[in-house]
Amino acid sequence: MRDQLRWGATGALFQAARSGEPVVLPAAGAVPASGDTWSGAPWVHAAALARALVACAERPAHGMVNAIGGHVGWEEFATELNRLLGSTGGIRPAAATASVPLLHRHRYRAEALAEELVERPGEDWRSVIAAMLER
Repeated sequence: MRDQLRWGATGALFQAARSGEPVVLPAAGAVPASGDTWSGAPWVHAAALARALVACAERPAHGMVNAIGGHVGWEEFATELNRLLGSTGGIRPAAATASVPLLHRHRYRAEALAEELVERPGEDWRSVIAAMLER
């Protein structure tokens, strides 16, 4: 899990924050054709996902369901990463013409598994990132 933060999809954000450089995020309004300025990603804690999988095995969902614990915006994520790493590089938007990874706008609903996906202590994304950085 730690390697996913440092080298996976969020690796560029981590590397910039760790080195004290600005974290470059998609510019507001950069999401094509949506008009939505939010950009981020869905997430789920491994323990919540395990609970959801057990629930599906015990009570089949009869169709497709999402196992999403929540959504985190990239600006919110980068702010927390900078805080945890003590970075002073800040956050800046990418140039409007730049190709910026992580340009996701989709938000998912997960009502079918809502009970299993309820966040328990230590399963929020901030706690997980803090734990990943401790190792």
